[in-house]
This record gives sequence, structure tokens and C-alpha cells, in this order.
Amino acid sequence: MRTLFAALLAASAATAADEPIRFNRDVRPILSDACFACHGPDARKRKADLRFDVEKIAKGKAASGETAIVPGDSGKSELLKRLVATDESHMPPVESGKKLTPDQMTTLKKWIDQGAKWEDHWAYTPISKTAPPATGGSAIDAFILAKLTAKGLKPSAETDRVTLLRRLSFDLTGLPPTPKEVEDFIADKSPNAYEKQVDRLLASRHYGERMAMFWLDVVRYADSVGYHGDQVVSVWPFRDYVIKSFNDNKRFDVFTKEQLAGDLLPNPTVEQKVASGYNRLGMMSAEGGVQPKEYLAKYAAERVRAVSGGWLGLTTGCAECHDHKFDPISAKDFYRLEAFFADIQEQGLYDGNNFGSKMRVATAAQEQQLADAEARLTAVKALLAISVKTLADQQAAWEKTATADAKLPADVKAALAVPSEKRSDTQRQKVADHFAKVAPELADERQSLAKAEKLRNDLAAKLPTTLVTVAVAPRTIRVLKRGNWMDDSGEVVQPGTLTGLSELPKKDGRSNRADLADWLVSKDNPLTARVLANRLWKLYFGAGLARKLDDLGSQGEPPSHPELLDYLAANLRDAWDIKAFVKTLVMSGTYRQSSLASADLREKDPFNLWLARQSRWRLDAEMVRDNALATAGLLSPKLGGPSVKPYQPRGYWSFLNFPAREWQDDSGDSLYRRGLYTHWQRQYLHPALLAFDAPSREECTTDRVRSNTPLQSLVLLNAPEFVEAARVFAEAVMKSGVATDARFDFAFRQALSRPAKLAEKVALAELLKKHTADFKADTKAAKELLSTGARPADPKLDPAELAAWTNVTRAILNLHAGVTRN
Repeated sequence: MRTLFAALLAASAATAADEPIRFNRDVRPILSDACFACHGPDARKRKADLRFDVEKIAKGKAASGETAIVPGDSGKSELLKRLVATDESHMPPVESGKKLTPDQMTTLKKWIDQGAKWEDHWAYTPISKTAPPATGGSAIDAFILAKLTAKGLKPSAETDRVTLLRRLSFDLTGLPPTPKEVEDFIADKSPNAYEKQVDRLLASRHYGERMAMFWLDVVRYADSVGYHGDQVVSVWPFRDYVIKSFNDNKRFDVFTKEQLAGDLLPNPTVEQKVASGYNRLGMMSAEGGVQPKEYLAKYAAERVRAVSGGWLGLTTGCAECHDHKFDPISAKDFYRLEAFFADIQEQGLYDGNNFGSKMRVATAAQEQQLADAEARLTAVKALLAISVKTLADQQAAWEKTATADAKLPADVKAALAVPSEKRSDTQRQKVADHFAKVAPELADERQSLAKAEKLRNDLAAKLPTTLVTVAVAPRTIRVLKRGNWMDDSGEVVQPGTLTGLSELPKKDGRSNRADLADWLVSKDNPLTARVLANRLWKLYFGAGLARKLDDLGSQGEPPSHPELLDYLAANLRDAWDIKAFVKTLVMSGTYRQSSLASADLREKDPFNLWLARQSRWRLDAEMVRDNALATAGLLSPKLGGPSVKPYQPRGYWSFLNFPAREWQDDSGDSLYRRGLYTHWQRQYLHPALLAFDAPSREECTTDRVRSNTPLQSLVLLNAPEFVEAARVFAEAVMKSGVATDARFDFAFRQALSRPAKLAEKVALAELLKKHTADFKADTKAAKELLSTGARPADPKLDPAELAAWTNVTRAILNLHAGVTRN
């Protein structure tokens, strides 16, 4: 013990000259990982009444008389003694599997000797808007440059215009720029040429589609219920609401309230009711063996995880069974949050055909058509009633023999058994209605009625519906011990927020979902603005300033630029203006940097933590396909509407039951819609989306995994949508009216926004020559290749030549540069 302790003393001998140790940045992560499990927020797991998440206790005397942390004197601090002990007093205990490195112990030693200055966890502290360093330029650039200077680094030069516009176009719309858009930008020599492009793309209706991709992950949007039979539900109007909200630049606080509590707003509009469908996007079950009470508990707990993960960036799910071990979130807090959603009308077990409260969502024209059909039906019924009255004698004759009819309904037979003069109004109406159904004299009127009913029913069946929230009397919510839904002994709780953060304003009566929404976006809650600012930063720089997007708690990572994150969060919270915030990010010099890195920069900052360059990453799953279709000229520009079904392998759904079903490819324009609109089956996500890391959306997802696998190249080369796109692209190349050598330039301008390099032309020319010879020798193979996809090949083009060019364009669409946001 003395030897290691002496080493620690030697390592920190020059403490005064060292950079100060920061508690949140350097110390808290160590304590959180190694100590909080036994000495943190969870009272039931706490040992020796010692806490390292509370300063007063960590620095106070224990019952034994020892002090864990003695500021300024590591030699008297029991924490350091236990870390280096070689007997049973060693901490962390061997059985915990935790072990501190010498560097971590040195950090703790230095921090104590420097005075053990404490900081509350950065994410829970009020947002402080620090003025940016006075370096000129944007605030973002000032903060970044100050950090780079401190690290001995320099920012990279601004990238070229072609790369810049491709980056901006993918980031703001999810689509590549057209060759003309690139040409226009290059030709524009005005000082605000770039800003004009930013404004143009922010105004594009495709901006809302791009932002919806990000948000639908957060709210776990899908077209199926997830559990057991994974039946289909209609919720696509909610997706349209999200797209429209981003395009209209709806304030984020309003956007939040409409989703959580649109149904509770005064005189809610159709749009606000559609938005309330957010609460119904969780998974549901229609499995016969389900215990309804258990699944109601599951649904409620999932909503807490979704809201806390989506807006607060916290892992509150840990507190479903016990107090959180690393953050100040108690089990009671978890169920207080759950109580906000206790008023949602729902069932633990659904019947598989009806998943609860929904509403019709139709255009004005559709509603008018239905109203006209209803009016026509009412008129026909009125005429039939009049006709019945004119046949009183025929009805009287019918009544004398009707009781002998074995098919006569029991209630009608009972009414007929009563003398006509003694029947009630209800009985008389039953007899008259049945007579109208059987009287030969009324055959024409019945036919008219059947036609009117069919017209009304057909129109109603075609009108879209969507799941919505309907409020009912709240269920009783208890703290479930260890999350056990069968245990009703726990404390009954009312809606409330996290104890460590601000409380809800006091009001008469029970707090509701609207109050929760107001609290989430209030200035007293520092988390939501930080979470959103951090996630939006990730969209445009590849990683958040705090890199764990789904956990801003103690187990997360502190931000690399805390002052910048707070500056951005404060600006965002002041107006909740998403477009203005996005424009601020993409107008910065930091955003416009080249992504090329020198060997020295890669060595000094391999993960681009300090942002001396832009980042490169593979496009998101939906955008990979969108890019190929857009390049080929196949992409449909249609906005919104029901989910679609592009090509999917036969048999992929063979294990999907209750009911058994097979995927049916759509036809026409629906085959070429953006990936955003692809039917999202939770258990069987479209394989092309799955290959490129799209989530199943069974839970709130705030940060998609990014992988690069051989399977992705196989999808790009062989999936029918990509082969068809390559063939249509090849047709455009062959019809471009230029010589073979220039065709390569044409193809590269379409796919990569630049002409082909000499080496690329040489390689592609060899590929074209080889495949032309191959397909001329095997015309059957050429025709098989050209038959891929629903769009027929141009019969005017030579099949062998078109097939050869198709393989050339397949290679181009498979290039790393084509699927990379640079």
C-alpha cells in the first residue's frame, strides 16, 4: 500500500503547476463508474451511509470518525487509502468487477490536493449563457477557436463549393443537389451566395421530411404494434403532422405540448388531436394469453422511458424497479411521471383488429363527399318511410301471416303478438321496419337504399384514420416494488416531476399531461434545451457536444465545449425556433470546414472531439435509397400520405402470423417514394433499412448506430431498387447525347456533383468494354438484368449496351463517395 501511495504522491508533486482538475469533467465519471453503485443515489444499495454524489456527505465525518475526502489533504482522505489498500478494505470490492487505473487514481489524488472543488452535475445545473470569446466571427466559431487554440490546434480551411453544397443539401433535405443547383452555386459570386443556399434549402418542403427522420426515431413511430402478431395500425397522419410542423417551423414548445397533450387543449383542432397520437405510438398486444393488467403496466412504463429519453435525455427506466444507482431519480419519481399518462384510454389486451381510440382524418373534399352520401342516405330512408305509410292495407294483410315465418326476428314476432292498437311506438316501428324489408311493393326503394348505404360505407372505408389520445378518469398509479405489476401494496402517487429538478407550479386539482409538457420546456428545466441543442448539433457535425445523446446523466459523457452547449441551449430555449437554430449551426465557419485531416490532426484528435475539421459519415438508411433514386431521376417528390411498400424479398414475412400475411409490392409512383414513407414493420423492418442501421422503433431511439459492413455493398449492388435505379440512370447516360468519354463525366455530375477523374474514367471504360462483350455474347443475361424492377427498359436502346452501362452505373452508385455525407 505504501509503495503505490508514494507513487501517487510523486505523480502529483507538481500539482500547483498542473492544469486544474475539474470535478464534472475528470472526477465525477470515475466516481460514477466505480463508486455510485454502492455509494450513490440508491438508498437500498448504499453501503456505510456514504455517498459520493452528495458533497456534504462525501466530505463529512462518518460514524467511524473517518472522512472520505479531506479537501487539500489526500493523505488524510480515506478514499485514497481504500483505493490503494491491499487487504479486505480495498475499494472498489473485488467482486464488483471494477478497478481504477493508476491514471484515474492520480486524477483523484490531484483533485483532492487542489481543494476537492465540487460541482453539481453539469446537466442538472441552470443553463448559463456565457458570452463567447471576443475573437470575431460567429459565437460558435469563437468558442471552437478558443478551445482549438488551447489544444494547440488550428481549424481546417473551408471546403470547396461542390462539397459544401452536397453537405448542406443532404443535411437540410436528405437529398443530393441537382447538377444545375451546383452550377448555379458555383457561378454565384455574391457575398451571400452560401446564405442564399441555406435559406433555399430551409424553405424546401423536403426540409420537413429530413427533420422527420430524426424525430420519428425519438417518438418511436411505426406502422405496426410490435408485440406478438405485430398487426398493422394506421398512424401515418401523425407522420404528416411532424413533417408539416417542421416545414411550418412550429415552435418546439408548441410541438411538444401538442404531442403530449393535444387532446387536452381548449377546443383542440384536428391537427392537435392527430398530434396526440404520440401517446399511442408505443407497442400494443393482441396475444390471447396476455394479462391486461401486466400490459397496462408495460405501456405506462414505456411512456416514461419515451418521454424521459426523448425530452430529458435520462435513463429513467432504471428507476422502474429501484432508485436509480447513478442519478437522483427515485422509483417514486418514475411512477409520478407515469401518473401523468394514467388518463389515457387504452386496453391491456386488444382484439387484433381494433387498437383503441382513433379518429377519421380526411380532406375537406372527402368530408364533403361523405356528407353528401349521408344526406342521400337520409333522403332515401325518408322516402322509404313514406312509402311504407301508403301501404297500410298491404302491411295489415302481411301481419296476419307473418308470425308463421320461421325467419322472423324474435323482437318483431313479439311485437306482432300484441294487437296493433295496443302496441307501443317502439313496437309499431319494429313491425313497420321489418315490413319495409320484405314487402314486394318496396323492392325498388330497397334497392335505392342499398345503393345509398353502399356508397356511404365505401366512402367511409376509404377515409384515413389515425390513433389518437382520448382522456378518461385517471387510473390509480402505485409505486411497484421491483416493478412487480401484481404487487398492489406500493404507495399511491400523483403526477409529479423529478425530485432533483424544478417542481410543477401549484394548481388546483390534479396535474395533467399539458402541465408536464409545460414543465419540459420551461426555463426552470435545464435538460430539454440542452438535449435538443445537443442532438441538433449531432445532425450537422456527426456527434453531439456531449457524445452520449441518450444519457446526459452521471453515466454519460460531459460536453467537450460546455460553454458553447449552454450558449446554444439558451438561444434555443428563448424562442424555440428550430429553423433559426439550424441556420446558426450551418452558417458557422466550423460547419463549412473541410473534412480532410492531416496525419498530425488525426493523431492529435482522432475522434474530432475539438472540431478542427468537419466529419464524414455514411448517410442514414432512408437517405441511401433516396440518393440512388434521385440520381436516377426516379424519386417521387410527393409529400406525405400513407406508408408505401417498395420491393422486398418474397418470404421475408413467412414467420409473421396472427394473421399470416405476405408483403405486396406497391406499384407506380408508390414504388419510388422517399424511404421516410416505407412501411415500418417493427418485427420485420424492411431489410434495406435494417442493413443500413435503421432502428426497429420498439423504443425511443435518439442516436442510430453507424456501421459499415459488406452486406451494405451487397444491398447497393443487388437489391432490386438499386439495380432498377442503376438501369434508369444508365438510360439517362446513354441518352445524354455526348460521346462515350464524356458520358462518364455526365454520370459523375449526376451522382457525385463533379466530373470523373482520369483514373476513374480508365477503370470504368475497362468495365464497360468487358461487360459489353459479355452481354453481347449472352443476350439472355442482358435481358434478365434489364427486367429488374417495375419500370420497363427503353426498347429503343441496345440491350447489351444498356446492360453494360447498367453495371457501370451500379458501380458508381456503390462508390463510398456516393453514400457518404462529407
